[in-house]
Amino acid sequence: MSFLQKKEMRYINFIEWFGIVLMVFSLPLFESPKNVGFLIALLGFLWKRFYTWNLSFKFHYFGLGLTIFFIASLIASFFAEDLKLSLKGSWDIFRYTMVFLIIANDVKDLKKVKILIWLILISITIGSVWGIMEVFPRPKNEPYPLLEIHSVGHANHSGIYLAEVLSLIMALLLFSTFKGYEKAVIASAGIISIIALILTTSYGSFIGLGAVIIAFLVILRNKLAISLVLIFLVGFISFLLIDDVLKTRLFDVIYRSGPGRLVLWKDSFIAFLENPVVGVGLNHFAMINREDIAAPHAHNLYFNVLVEMGGIGLLALIILIIGFFKTWRQNKPPTESGLEKGLWYASLGSVLVVLIGGIPNTTLHHEHAMLFTLITGIMVASSHREDQE
Repeated sequence: MSFLQKKEMRYINFIEWFGIVLMVFSLPLFESPKNVGFLIALLGFLWKRFYTWNLSFKFHYFGLGLTIFFIASLIASFFAEDLKLSLKGSWDIFRYTMVFLIIANDVKDLKKVKILIWLILISITIGSVWGIMEVFPRPKNEPYPLLEIHSVGHANHSGIYLAEVLSLIMALLLFSTFKGYEKAVIASAGIISIIALILTTSYGSFIGLGAVIIAFLVILRNKLAISLVLIFLVGFISFLLIDDVLKTRLFDVIYRSGPGRLVLWKDSFIAFLENPVVGVGLNHFAMINREDIAAPHAHNLYFNVLVEMGGIGLLALIILIIGFFKTWRQNKPPTESGLEKGLWYASLGSVLVVLIGGIPNTTLHHEHAMLFTLITGIMVASSHREDQE
């Protein structure tokens, strides 16, 4: 490669990196900048490969699983009643698939890995404070509006996003070797995120995060970790007991939505039996003509895939999950601590939020799916850095 070509390649790399930074920072905050950042990063990713006529890049098993899931969504869209509406759902899957592939292939040094981690933490701190300020102040004894992270949307989706970030924060604090003042900043972001998560009253997110906490406890098996978890639980329960309005809202949500979800899942299974192969199409759940269904999605990852993408969608989802765990195992760090170890466990935490939190909520779409593939992409990137070679 000539000097001029190297100079132009640096320019292309800068464009791609600018898009990645804009996308990651804007992910929970601003819709348009997030989309613009993604398109710029995608342009840089493709431009770089066509410029050098080296079109190859590494899929990893997880990227292959994501790609198969995307192809399954296109097949379901082809048979959907409203092709354009269904393709919007396929575009959503394409976005978080490419987020993983771009980060895993083109983030190649420790400095960029750390910048992405800090961008995730800074943006969620801003988003959480922003959401908390919209919830408070309120007239005494009046119900809270449910907290929403600005660009993430509904409280359930915001809760999933916060649970994934908290998984990252816990993994960094428990397994990484950040400096003391850095851990203090990370812990502060965690405290703010916990308050925001509680204010979403998204019990599906609580379940997902609870699974992460249990997994980390099993892995660590030490008194410090148990003490930290107990402190978290005591603080969480105290927060609920102190505020009667919040406590009432949380248990009311559980009482009302629990039985409703069971009816929704029953009708979802019936709808799947009516379209067992390719489903009804993405974003078509609300069009199902069943008397009991009055929701835009199934409030369950697995039933939602069954209804909208049929049997091929569920098979593709299983392949995606297997692909994640194969990639996760292949990138196990050689040391017991360090940034790579923290990110390795953070990716495990994020997938547990998606899979376990996906039982009462529909996960794996929009911003929290992008965050999941982003964290996993950063984990892979940290294991394949050029500065390690």
